[in-house]
Amino acid sequence: MIYLLVTYHFLSKEDRDAFYEKVKDILPEFHKEEGNFLYEYFFPADHENEILLLEKWENQKALDAHGSSDASRFIGKIKGEFEVKTDVEKIIAK
Repeated sequence: MIYLLVTYHFLSKEDRDAFYEKVKDILPEFHKEEGNFLYEYFFPADHENEILLLEKWENQKALDAHGSSDASRFIGKIKGEFEVKTDVEKIIAK
């Protein structure tokens, strides 16, 4: 299993909320991807300008396919509309 912990740091809560409003309807597309077990956004209680994305993938092949999907390109396009810093932590569990 591969886990990704992705933290989006926006300039403001308003930007964070606007980003989520634009991407929330595409989330079911990720859930349908082969090898996906989790793809969910969370709002940290003590960091109002951040979103935490938790992803769980069966293997690297599934994660690679996800990265080239139309839904991923859509998220990237929307992300480009905001000034946002992204931190990614990858955890491989055996």
